[in-house]
Amino acid sequence: AVVSTQSTGINLQREEISSELMGIKKIVNDWQSKVDISQSELDLLTSEQTKKEKQLEEARVNLERVANSYKEEVAKAKELMKSLPKNEEAAHTQQNQLDELIREEKKLSTRL
Repeated sequence: AVVSTQSTGINLQREEISSELMGIKKIVNDWQSKVDISQSELDLLTSEQTKKEKQLEEARVNLERVANSYKEEVAKAKELMKSLPKNEEAAHTQQNQLDELIREEKKLSTRL
C-alpha cells in the first residue's frame, strides 16, 4: 500500500510537472514566434535601409557630377565674358569696314 501511495504521489507530481512543462513550452513557442516575427521585420527594415543608403549614394554621385559640370560651365562663361569686349570691338570694326565698302560700292555704281 505504501508503494501504491508513493506511486500515486509520483504520478501526481509527474502530471503537475508535465502540465507546468507544457505551459512553459507554450510560453517559449509564443516567444519564439514573436522573435521570428521581429527578425523578419528587422530583415525587412535592414533591406529598406540598405536600399535607401544606395539611393542616397547615387544621389550624392549625381550631385557631385552636376556640381562639377556647373563649375565647368561657369568657367567657360567667365572665359566668354572676358573675350566679349574683344569680340564686340572686332564686330564694330568689321561693321565699319562693311559700311565703308558699301559707301564705296555706291560711289562706284553711280560712276558707271
